Amino acid sequence: MRDNTHTAKAMSMSSRTAGLIVLVAAVWFWAVFLSMHVLEPEFSPLIAPGSAYVLGAYGGWMTTTYFALSAALLSAGIGVAMNVPASAVTWVAWPL
Repeated sequence: MRDNTHTAKAMSMSSRTAGLIVLVAAVWFWAVFLSMHVLEPEFSPLIAPGSAYVLGAYGGWMTTTYFALSAALLSAGIGVAMNVPASAVTWVAWPL
């Protein structure tokens, strides 16, 4: 019985860590993306896609946002996978 409590607590901490990574990555993305509108007014946010900011003077900063979004997506997937009960469907879906 004690082992199950310890495992549930460990899962909760891993889920919390994954959630924190998602939150930090999302905040980073929006902070950089919104600052790009101020730093590079030559790109219209209504016409140009967000990836156009990569071509500007601060393109390196914008590039980091795509890595942050991929970390958020990966962490969200891992967090969900750790908390979904194991069944035949989840084992088939995990490699996909």
